[in-house]
Amino acid sequence: MELLHEFSISSAGKDRKIQLFYGDLTELGDEQKVDLLVVSAFPGDYTPVRGSLIGSLHEKGLSVGELARDKADDMREALGCWISQPLDDTIKERLHIKRILCFEPYTKSSSAGEVVGNIFRCINNFIFDEALNHIALPIVASGKQKFPLNEMCEALLNAAIFWLQKGLPVDAIKLVHKNADTIKELKDVFKRVTALHSLQVMPPQVGTVNFNITARKDDRMNVDSDRADNFDFVQSLEEKVGSSPAPLPAADAPESSFVSTNSYDVFVSYSHKQKKAADSFVQELHARKPGLKIFYDDQSIPKGAQWLKVVSDAIDASAKVVIFISPEYTASKICWDEFQCAKIREYNSDVELLITIYLKSHDKLPTIFQLNNWIDCREDDETKIKAACEEVLRAIN
Repeated sequence: MELLHEFSISSAGKDRKIQLFYGDLTELGDEQKVDLLVVSAFPGDYTPVRGSLIGSLHEKGLSVGELARDKADDMREALGCWISQPLDDTIKERLHIKRILCFEPYTKSSSAGEVVGNIFRCINNFIFDEALNHIALPIVASGKQKFPLNEMCEALLNAAIFWLQKGLPVDAIKLVHKNADTIKELKDVFKRVTALHSLQVMPPQVGTVNFNITARKDDRMNVDSDRADNFDFVQSLEEKVGSSPAPLPAADAPESSFVSTNSYDVFVSYSHKQKKAADSFVQELHARKPGLKIFYDDQSIPKGAQWLKVVSDAIDASAKVVIFISPEYTASKICWDEFQCAKIREYNSDVELLITIYLKSHDKLPTIFQLNNWIDCREDDETKIKAACEEVLRAIN
C-alpha cells in the first residue's frame, strides 16, 4: 500500500495519526498491520461479491460469513455492528489483521455524516476492552449506497479528527482507497480538511450540523423526537445551513466562553423519553443543594452552538456524569455520543467520572454499560430517583 498523506494529532499525551493510503486492504504489509479492520455489509448478507472487501478477504482465505457465526460481541440491535473473535494466527500472519468489525446497519442513512457517526459509535464501543490501537477502513458507503466519495472522505476525516482530539485511545486510523482514478480527488479533500483543522477551524461534527438547538422546547421536539435519535433531519438541515466548514466563534463569543469559563458539578445524560424522571432528579438536586452547577441539555446549550462540541466540552468540565440507563437510552444515537465522550474522558483520566442510574429494566443491556456499578431506580421509581440524589451528592463531595 502507498501512503499518500498523514495528519498528526497530539492528544492524551500521545501523537496519533490519520493516514490516507492507496491500495488493497487485503495486502497490508507488516509495517501497516492493524488491530481492527472495519468492513461494511448489508444486514446478514456476507456474500463474497468479487471486487468487494468481503469478496477480497474471502479470496485470501478469510470468510466474514464464518466469523459472523461466532461473534465476540453482537451490537447489531443497538449500533448496527458486531466484532469478531480474534483471528487465528495463520490469518493474522498472512493478512496482518487481528479482528474484524462488521458494520451492517438495519436502517438506510440519509447523509454521509450520519453513516460516519454510526461507524464511529461502533468503533468507540469496542476500543476500551483491549489494545485495538491501529484501525483501518475503506472509504465506506461510496459504492452501492451512492454517497459521493469526497463527502464520505470528508466526513470520515472530520469524525476521526474530532474523536482523536477527544482522546480516543487509538494510535492510528488508516483510510484506504483502491481506485486509482479518484486518488487525486481524495488527496485534495485530505489536504483541505486537515489544513482547516490545523488553522483551528472546526467543521460540523460527526453527523451534526450548526443549528439553533435551543429553540422553544415545542419546536425543538418537533425537530428531534429524541434529540435527533434517527438523524432523519440531518440532510435537510445541511441543505439549510450548508456543509462548508465554519470557523469557531471568536474567543470572547458566548459559544466559545460558555464551557471554558465554567465548570459543572453534574452533567445529566438521558433519553428524552425519560424526561419526567430527569426533570425530577435535577429539581431534587437543586432542592438539596441550590448552588449546584448542572449541565442539563437544552437548559445549558447556548444558541448557535455546535451541539457535539459543546456537549463534549461540558463533559470535560464536569465533576461527574450521570446517565439514566433504559432501553430508550441505548436506542438513542445522541445518548451514545454523550456516553462515549464521558467514557473516553474517564478512560484517559483514570478517575471515576460516570454515575449510572438504572431507570428501566433492559433485557439486552450492552456489555459496555454492564462494566459500571449502578444505582437501582427500576422501574422509573420516583422515590428511588430522589434518594439517588444523595448518593450523587456524596460522590461529588
